[in-house]
Amino acid sequence: MKTIVITVLFCLLFLLSYSQENIKLTIVDDETKEPIEFATFAYFHANQCSGVYSDALGVVTITLPSTVDSIRISCMGYQPTTLTKIASKTIGLHRKTFNIKEVVVRPCINFKTLGYINNKKEVRIGAESGLECAVLVENETGLESPIKSLLFRFKQNEKTKTVIRIHLYSCNSNRMPDKELINENLVVYITPQNDGIIDYDISKFGITLPVNGVFVGMEWIGCTDGETEQIIKPKRILKTSIVFTSLNHQATYLRSELFNGIWDNRLLDSIVPLKKGKFLNAAFGLKIVE
Repeated sequence: MKTIVITVLFCLLFLLSYSQENIKLTIVDDETKEPIEFATFAYFHANQCSGVYSDALGVVTITLPSTVDSIRISCMGYQPTTLTKIASKTIGLHRKTFNIKEVVVRPCINFKTLGYINNKKEVRIGAESGLECAVLVENETGLESPIKSLLFRFKQNEKTKTVIRIHLYSCNSNRMPDKELINENLVVYITPQNDGIIDYDISKFGITLPVNGVFVGMEWIGCTDGETEQIIKPKRILKTSIVFTSLNHQATYLRSELFNGIWDNRLLDSIVPLKKGKFLNAAFGLKIVE
């Protein structure tokens, strides 16, 4: 009887190992051959999507099921690529081309803050690796003004570095995030000493705030081990909290880069129910040149 049980277990383990494939590859810039840090490696299997991030050296280590339908590799500032199988240990991504406007630097410039960065009432929600949050910042001035920097309020409770990526999107006719407006992979490391407001200068990109506003976004990648910059425990809830404010209108969308990548503005209602007519919006904002 013992022999039969051992034989059955061995067969099951063999079938399991046979139905999976261990993959290790490096994602690079196809022109410079430099590694792309924290690129997204997503695979589609049985009508579901899952994935991981590359590490700071562009390396992806993952176990794939044998029946993967397709693989999508992407990163901010690069053209995504879709594969049906892994044929090489190095995958190159082609950098997107953006037209950057000339930035005119003037002395004694005044800046105006827009968005929800200064709202006093707040709710803190832990972020999961892969989660991206974007909030619509309205153009209260009605004028097209140069954007100086993007602002984010957060609470850092991690003992190691938290890795985030900063995004900026145009607003479409349905008041949803649309096209990416920044052409670089803007990765930020939040250390345990950082706590409060991130003020990230994007003036070099020469982006003007449109009349219909923009979506300011932040993507949570994970926590590093502090030495090799490997992402550790990538799918747990991070102790770095998103700060939200309670408002009379809804302007925040969520999505997961490691799930289906579809924007949704109803997820917050299920996480933190509020009184009727009240909505949670991320405490993000921006500075414009007056």
